[in-house]
Amino acid sequence: MIKEEILNYFSISVLPNSNRHRKISLKVLDNKYRKYYTGVSLQYIVYDLLKAKYRKSEVCEVLCELVENNKIQPLYCPDVKKIVFERPNNIHNAYYRTTQKKVLEYLKTFIR
Repeated sequence: MIKEEILNYFSISVLPNSNRHRKISLKVLDNKYRKYYTGVSLQYIVYDLLKAKYRKSEVCEVLCELVENNKIQPLYCPDVKKIVFERPNNIHNAYYRTTQKKVLEYLKTFIR
């Protein structure tokens, strides 16, 4: 169930008004982020997307699997100074990409 919810979110069509970033924008589920936001943090996934229905450790296990299978891409976002997750093959991946090993280590710190 967690995996399906996360994958459904990352496959949502982009916002119609985000012309410049049409291929990369995520639909933000609240008003805290800019319209053209391309990646979401672990906190956003756990609390905003999944509404804290699952433990953070369960979500991290699923994210590990999705990262390992290249279903979502992690990158280090210098604006928020966090690892964020976005759709595979976004334009930012090459520039801000972080190693899969670092991301998995980060996620495993939350798994009990």
